[in-house]
Amino acid sequence: MIGFLSGQIIHSKNGSIILNVNGVGYQVFTIKHIKPTNSKTNLFIYTHVKEDEISLFGFETQDELELFKNLISVSGVGPKIGLSILASGTDKDIVSAVKNSSVDFFSTVPGIGKKTAQKLIIDLKSKLDNSSADLTMLEQDSSLVEGLMGLGFAKKEIQKIAPKIKPNLELVEQIKLALKLLNQ
Repeated sequence: MIGFLSGQIIHSKNGSIILNVNGVGYQVFTIKHIKPTNSKTNLFIYTHVKEDEISLFGFETQDELELFKNLISVSGVGPKIGLSILASGTDKDIVSAVKNSSVDFFSTVPGIGKKTAQKLIIDLKSKLDNSSADLTMLEQDSSLVEGLMGLGFAKKEIQKIAPKIKPNLELVEQIKLALKLLNQ
């Protein structure tokens, strides 16, 4: 796997660059439009391997790379959508949107609907923030959360098991699974 590249940008177009590293040109997808320069550019690289292609995604900082990895760890979010999310705001904006359960922030990103935005928030909440989740803001899970809270479970307990419950299940099945997980 390629983890870091340093070289001169010789071409830039539509969110990707060609980085000349000792005479070898690597196509790297980036967040920002970077113009070709004579100076060296250092990029932290995420190597994405699919059946029929290998793609490189470049980031200026290790923190951007780690946030990108967290984003694409969410089911339904691939590298292209991960880049779109990173392009929609700063690292702090994205972390803040997760902490504040801002479905609207993620829904404005092309390719992300309300359900994926909600899933992003639930999945990333535990990775990016240790405080309790404001799960009542997530419409998809509000019935489940209200039902579990009505049974006496705390939001913090619900937050821990929420990523393990598939949103496409019927509410009755979600509650059964949640109770099973909460009573372990």
